[in-house]
Parts: sequence; C-alpha cells; structure tokens
Amino acid sequence: MSVETLFISTAKLETRTQTLDAFGGIKESFATAQSFSCRIQPTSAEEQNLYSREGMVVEAKAYVSHRLNPNVTDRVIFGSRTFLIRGVLNPDEADLYKVLYLEEQS
Repeated sequence: MSVETLFISTAKLETRTQTLDAFGGIKESFATAQSFSCRIQPTSAEEQNLYSREGMVVEAKAYVSHRLNPNVTDRVIFGSRTFLIRGVLNPDEADLYKVLYLEEQS
C-alpha cells in the first residue's frame, strides 16, 4: 500500500512573486502553481509548544507527495483557509512523502 492513498484532501499551492511598483516599493502577489492531494491535520498543544521554543509558529502539518516541491515562500490554500509554509521536511530522506509545517494566515 502506497502512503499516497492516505492523502484524502485536495489543496492548492500558490507561489509568491514580487514586483516593483511605480513608487519603488515592492508589490507581492500569489499565483496558483498546482493542485495536490494531501492530508492536513492540526498540531497538538505539545507540538506547538515544542515548535515555539525554536521560534516557529506551527498550527498544522500537511503530508504531501514527495514529487511536490514547495518553498517556504509559498502558501497552501485549503478550502477557505490560507496557510503559510514555515518548513518542509523529507523524513529520513527516503522520498516517500514530505511534511509541510503550516501557520494559518489571518
């Protein structure tokens, strides 16, 4: 059984682009790069405490295919919720799946 059969939800990956505006500032926009299957679950209070010691706010984790190549500058859209990617982990460097550490954007 493949681990990908456990990915029961669909989300969208959006990539960030920055352009200069007319006043010399930076304008930031996001564009949908692709849809992907995943499994998103909230982090426990114990995990949130552990991550906060490292200076990270992690409210959810998403398990995704190893073929997805997200960056920490991207974001994930899941239904009406928007998550910023705070970290990407390839457990055991085995290329079976990746874990995205997510912070919900308000």
